[in-house]
Amino acid sequence: MPIRRLTRAELHALIWSQPPEAVATELGVSRGKLAQMLKGMAVPHPWSGYWSSPAATTGRIPTLSRARPGAREVFEFEFEPPQGPKPETSPPKAVRPDRPEGKAVAETSAEPAPTVVMEPTSTLSAASRPLPRLTNPHRFIAARIAEEKKRRLERQQWGWNLGRQSPTPLERRIRLIEDRLFKAVERRGHKVSIEGGSIHQVHFVIRGQRITYAIRERYRIQQEPLSDAEKRQPWNLESGRTVKRVRVTTGVLALRFGEWGWGRKPFEDKLGCPLEDQVEDIVSEAEVVSNAENAKAERRRLEAIQAREAFMRQEALRRRDEENARRWRYLQRLSDQALEARRVRRFLRVLEGRLSRDPSDLRAMEFLAWAHRQVDEVDPLAWSSSALVQEVQAASRRQ
Repeated sequence: MPIRRLTRAELHALIWSQPPEAVATELGVSRGKLAQMLKGMAVPHPWSGYWSSPAATTGRIPTLSRARPGAREVFEFEFEPPQGPKPETSPPKAVRPDRPEGKAVAETSAEPAPTVVMEPTSTLSAASRPLPRLTNPHRFIAARIAEEKKRRLERQQWGWNLGRQSPTPLERRIRLIEDRLFKAVERRGHKVSIEGGSIHQVHFVIRGQRITYAIRERYRIQQEPLSDAEKRQPWNLESGRTVKRVRVTTGVLALRFGEWGWGRKPFEDKLGCPLEDQVEDIVSEAEVVSNAENAKAERRRLEAIQAREAFMRQEALRRRDEENARRWRYLQRLSDQALEARRVRRFLRVLEGRLSRDPSDLRAMEFLAWAHRQVDEVDPLAWSSSALVQEVQAASRRQ
């Protein structure tokens, strides 16, 4: 293959002028090789989603800073020149099943063939990358490592052989991703906290919102033929099943935000861009999630205020209606008292006409005077207007 030389400035101009897929095609290399070149020459590249954002339309290219110590200024690589279009092949002829060759093909295709599933290229790229050594880990990661060492020493002291004791490469990758993620969150002024004193339950506090996350390995489901022992199982004999579904690990890690971000697309290993290189994009997405949750909380707060104001208005209307009902009931009582006093006065006038024939009866005269006073006290029409209003208001409060 031909050899090509590319300087650091040329690569910087290429990567900021078009998407990485087009740059890889122009250079005749793969996306993984392009990512290796960018990292080896310390060339800053656009973040994930840059070419679909309004920032890509401005045409502004950031200046290329001085390379860090150890970075390469010139990169020599082998590239594959673009090939011409492949000749078109005619589709296979249809085979009729009623002919001999068609029957042979049908009999051959009746037996289910084992499914062959190719490993994703992102898995191979992420697994082939050597894991960097974890230096100066975050305090929570350091606490986890210390706890694992303590447990390992206790097992050795008591002679317990519980199988694997050292972390797997996948667990080491998760630890490295979390270390970079915690440091990136704190660099942006946010907080990394633990829940319940457990260093394994870590969450972020971003603009007052609690953001949780989960890093899991992706699996895929593939079909495999049953073994001879499985074919002899009664349920398989009855159903005639000849294949089974098996869950297979892929080595691809995916990060998804919990509680607030389950509806969002997760971050996962990509070709030439594993999850540990997407830390800044992950923190930016966490900030977007916290902003959205803050907006939801503000809407809920305004809705609660509006609901409380509506409730207070309804409560004021209810109290007013109850007070009006109490006043009406008391007004009806006063009306009944006035009618009763009017009837008693008519009776007293008749009684005075009869007792006036004998004015020497003092006891009768005292009784008539008492009766008139009693009727005046009971009759609301004999009260003053201010006394009548005060009595109505006091009665409405008492009831």
